[in-house]
Amino acid sequence: ETDQKSEALITSMIRKRYPKHQIIGEESSSGGYNLTDKPTWIIDPIDGTTNFLHGFPYTCVLVSFAVGRKVVVAVCRDAIHDETFYATRGGGAFMESPWYSGRIRTSGCGAQLQRAYVMVDAGYGRTNKD
Repeated sequence: ETDQKSEALITSMIRKRYPKHQIIGEESSSGGYNLTDKPTWIIDPIDGTTNFLHGFPYTCVLVSFAVGRKVVVAVCRDAIHDETFYATRGGGAFMESPWYSGRIRTSGCGAQLQRAYVMVDAGYGRTNKD
């Protein structure tokens, strides 16, 4: 329910300013979606829903904007930690928070997976099997 309300709020804000743009929302597009060349907003209103529901403080709002089927800007807002991450195609990635404001970078380990710090969330099943 919170996911749906959050997505509806974000969608209404976008539609007021960009009424002709397409919108793909995680909640409203659960039956599938069709990404086209048209300007398209892609929304995950609560990434980390399970964390959110259990009070585990690792969740965020994700919004990206694609044109020609390519993402040109993406934003990740972590309100719990007061952090905003954003990136633009060809423009780099940045972080804004009370303790840091500026460009962020990768670790520089390249293709050497054994030197990388990797985290994976296997997710969970979304179908009910009785």
